[in-house]
Amino acid sequence: RLTPCGECILCNAPDCERCSVCLSKGQTESDICIRKSCCKIPFEDKAKSLVGFPPNWQYAFCDPNQGIFAKAPRQILSLAGLVMRRPLSAASPTTMHQYFHSFEAAFSAVQLEDIKEATKLVETFLSHVHGSDAMKSYPDHFLVGRRFCFEFTNINGMNVAMFGVISTCFRERSEAETDIFMIQYDLDCIEIALKSLGTNIPRLQLISSEQAWGGCISFERKARIHGRHSIVRSIDQATAVEYWVTPDMRMEEMVEQEDGIKVPMLTILLRGYKFVFSAHNDDEGIAVSVSCTSMNVGNGNCNNEKSILKPGELIDLGVFCPLIDSDIKPLPVFVLKNYIHNFSIDSCAGDGNGYVYDLTDDRNGMIHIAAKIKVLSYVRSCNASEVPTIHGGLDPSGRVHLLYGVRYRGDWEEYSSIMEAEIQPVFRGEQREVTLARNLMMNEHQEWRYLSAMKYFGPEDILQCAEFIGSLFLGSPTVVISIRMRERTLSAANCLRHRISELGDPRLNIADQLIQHSIDLVQASRQQYNNNNNKL
Repeated sequence: RLTPCGECILCNAPDCERCSVCLSKGQTESDICIRKSCCKIPFEDKAKSLVGFPPNWQYAFCDPNQGIFAKAPRQILSLAGLVMRRPLSAASPTTMHQYFHSFEAAFSAVQLEDIKEATKLVETFLSHVHGSDAMKSYPDHFLVGRRFCFEFTNINGMNVAMFGVISTCFRERSEAETDIFMIQYDLDCIEIALKSLGTNIPRLQLISSEQAWGGCISFERKARIHGRHSIVRSIDQATAVEYWVTPDMRMEEMVEQEDGIKVPMLTILLRGYKFVFSAHNDDEGIAVSVSCTSMNVGNGNCNNEKSILKPGELIDLGVFCPLIDSDIKPLPVFVLKNYIHNFSIDSCAGDGNGYVYDLTDDRNGMIHIAAKIKVLSYVRSCNASEVPTIHGGLDPSGRVHLLYGVRYRGDWEEYSSIMEAEIQPVFRGEQREVTLARNLMMNEHQEWRYLSAMKYFGPEDILQCAEFIGSLFLGSPTVVISIRMRERTLSAANCLRHRISELGDPRLNIADQLIQHSIDLVQASRQQYNNNNNKL
């Protein structure tokens, strides 16, 4: 067993003063804050029983920087560094555990159906982490018992409307700003989604406050519910709201440009308007722009007309990822892959389930064939001075979608100004580039953070990475490898071998051999490259 290094971010973090351990200090001298578990100690050596969860679920606080390696839709609870592990099932063919990096993802994986049991699970774990300040059930909330709707477009382009009820509100110290909600979907909706659409959705899920308000508004608009007791009449401008609207029709196609090159295009019909999202080349590469025209005969452009989007509404453009099974990668494998490809992978997103959805080819880091025909794959990240009009979101089945519009965060002036500057011109006939919120990690920090992450990998992480790095160089020692990829592969491989030596785990002997074999192949490629240069 490794001992705490005394140097990492967790070793040097102050006590949280909120968890059950901090609140009981003085009773046991050896008690250490649950958030101060050294990053270098593997998960299995510091894991504790996941309080409130079924038997054999475990958790530990690990490197909090792991959450920045991939764009991720917003998490409901802010518990940086929290990692949860599901026990292996006797019926499962895999020998690798599944790790979760968000509480709400682990909650959904338990697949509880009883509301009281699920409420107790949430309260029990949060009280262990946050002590007396933890969220508790708040049955008097206005939304509890209200009907709810979550509408989205599935992977096949079909619209899905999931109906349910807001079963529970969780609130911390009666502060409404931190509310989270539990939604219970109707059984008939779950059955239809699974049998007819192939979409598997858990019965109970945790959602944010803005999603709860938005889902209730969405239901009332679909059911045409009005009156003084309706949600719309009861809400004020300071309440954040979000719900998705799905197109009446959509079509994806490859269109030929003037230069003969075919590019992807997405056409959406919604509420009497046609939106066209098209890819095009500019000085910085490929970008995506949107244009809008009215379908009202004789009024092609939307001059002097207001946006058809109400506050809180975002247009669902469809599934961004995953598109194919190979897109789904464990987080450690993605960290290794993106390091080898010099951080060039931008078409990716995290899901909170311990996986990263990556739309690129493993060997060259370029967008793969299935993603090349999707216009959403080419949406660029905005720069520091731009405001994003494309946002990421998770549907109830766990897939990542891209959404068009402006998020309503409870600030009417902010919302109005962004709508006027970014969306309204599109409705007046202008073509505008659409951009996605940029990754929080800047380029100058990437090298250090990726290598640091690999130095903290546990045995299962290394086994997965060894298998991946071996798959890159299967075949002849003469496999073609770029100079940059060759050097970065050697750097990552040596880092992994150092971590193997540090852990001293006999289970990693095979992984060590596989990594060494990959190093030999890379060095053979280097030698061949030098020989060819000498001949020239």
